[in-house]
Parts: sequence; structure tokens; C-alpha cells
Amino acid sequence: MNLDKLLLIFSAFDKDVLKNKVGFKNPLFKKEYFCDNSSEAYILLGPWHANSQTFYLLRDKIINSGYSYIQYDFIPDILSPDIKGTKKYFEYISENIKKDIEEINKKHKIDKFIVMGFSLSCVTASMISGSNKLVKGVILVAPGNTLAEPMWYGLRTASIRKVMEKNKIDLPYLKEQWENLAPEKYAPGLKGKKVKIILSQSDLIIPYSFGKELAQKVKKYVPNIVVKENKHLGHYGTIINFCFISKDISI
Repeated sequence: MNLDKLLLIFSAFDKDVLKNKVGFKNPLFKKEYFCDNSSEAYILLGPWHANSQTFYLLRDKIINSGYSYIQYDFIPDILSPDIKGTKKYFEYISENIKKDIEEINKKHKIDKFIVMGFSLSCVTASMISGSNKLVKGVILVAPGNTLAEPMWYGLRTASIRKVMEKNKIDLPYLKEQWENLAPEKYAPGLKGKKVKIILSQSDLIIPYSFGKELAQKVKKYVPNIVVKENKHLGHYGTIINFCFISKDISI
């Protein structure tokens, strides 16, 4: 059995996200760790249905290396069949994190930020990194080129697609409505930054072809982009490997 199919059995899924409309809640949960005399900070954006405890090893690696660390967790409702609600959440999240970056820059004298996105949060990571001069680097683990297409074809979000189809929503319409939530749109803004993209050829959650397409589009603006691929880890395995096993967390 593919690792993604196996781990999907044990992954959490909040049934509330299948509602046609989700009431707006504060989607952001933030934790900060500032190191003395550090002018560089890593910003970690957690995957869908994950929380800070999942990343304790990665957090400790970063802090022990002398960097400050800021992590954001998100509520499950950020992605749902409510198209306008989803858009509102992502825009709210990206704008608030941008403001946080400016405040941290002024208060803690940090002038270099590295943004790390995982799976769904690669959307937010791209929105932030492609429009902020203080962000000098971005690491995207298991990303897609848009939000609409991976959601439509991904294994984990099949139930959301079914609700959308029941409501007469098709993929072309969804891509149009979520145009501003497509990581590929922010590729030009990554020019001059360091970029690393990590993919799995066996990814079934965000199918590999979409991540590959994003890497190719970013390469037009970032010729020295680092793209790492594996064959068998799948979506979840790639994230787990980066957070718990890999020693190469640098940009």
C-alpha cells in the first residue's frame, strides 16, 4: 500500500470543513522563540490538521543553531467547500503574518526571515514570501502550483470536491475564484531569494505533477533553485522525513 494511503487512515479530518459555509474564526495560533543576538528567524507554517507539538525536533534544531523561531498553526476550517470563506481565511492569514514580520523586524532587529511551508501551508508561504523584502528564503515541502488543482485531484480532499460538485462547482470556476491563492502566481516575487522545494514522485495528497510544475515556474525567476525529490516517501513521508530525520534544514 502507498504510504499516503496508509497514513491517511490515521489522519484527523474535521467534518465541519465539509459544511457549505464555515463561520469565520481566528485561524492563527502563534508560538515564538527569540534567540539573543540573532538577526535571522525561521517561520514555520504548519500543515493542515497539524499542531506545534509535531515539529518539536525541527524547532529545537533551528533554535539550537542560533536562529529565532516563529510557528503558526491553523484551524481546519481554512480549507472547505466554502470558496469565499477559504479565500478570506488565506488572505487574512497572509496579511497578518506579513504584519507580524514587520513588527518582529522593528522590535527584535531581525532582518532576515526564512519561511517554511508544508503541504497546504505552502500556499500561505508563497503569498508571504513573494511579496515581502524581509523574506530572504523559502522552503516548500510537498507543495502544489495552485490551491484549486491539488485540492481537486488530491486523495485527502476528495470529500471536499464531492461537496463542490454537488453544488455545481467545477475546476475552471474554482481556479478562477482562487487565482490569488496559487503559489505559482507569486513566483516572480521570489526573484533574488533562496528557494528550496522538496517533492515526492509518489505523492497522492498533492499529486507530484503539481509540485513539479511549481518548481519549473519558480526556476524561471530563481535559476539556482534547489529541488529535491524522492520516489517512495509520498506526501506524509516527505514531511516526516524533513522534520524528524533530515539533517539538511538549511536554505
